[in-house]
Amino acid sequence: MAVLYLANALGFSPMLVSSLNAIHEDLTGAGFTVLEPFAMSAQEGEKIHEIKSKEMLDAESLEQLRELNRQIGEKNRRAIDRADAVVAVLDGGAGVDSGVAAEIGYAFAREKVVVGLRGDFRNAGDNPGAIVNLQVEYFILESGGAILETIDRVIGFLSAMDGER
Repeated sequence: MAVLYLANALGFSPMLVSSLNAIHEDLTGAGFTVLEPFAMSAQEGEKIHEIKSKEMLDAESLEQLRELNRQIGEKNRRAIDRADAVVAVLDGGAGVDSGVAAEIGYAFAREKVVVGLRGDFRNAGDNPGAIVNLQVEYFILESGGAILETIDRVIGFLSAMDGER
């Protein structure tokens, strides 16, 4: 089965981590190998929280944060390069998370199929013809992917794609 990169912003909110875990479990339960950025960079995330908890950030702390940011970005880039496809969680209220949008663009440039998961029924597009930001939607659809409303539909789409290989 395929290796998937799970682009998401769910790990930033303790209230949404259970949703992230459920998506991850559903994908792995369907036989996919999942590369999930928050899990991959847990140590770096802990260091960032530790540094940010200081009352005042000095120049050394800021430099440490910049280096951790670079390390996380590099890990994510390598994981997208390794993945066969990207599942992008597009739920984010008024718009797609900027990091997820960047990962979608990078995946498209690397000729990866991108499948969007948008369970939020509100229209977040630039006009009534777009589900989300028109550029994000363009990259997803032009990659050969789709924007789907449930994880079951995402799994069905990916399984059909994986069966075509």
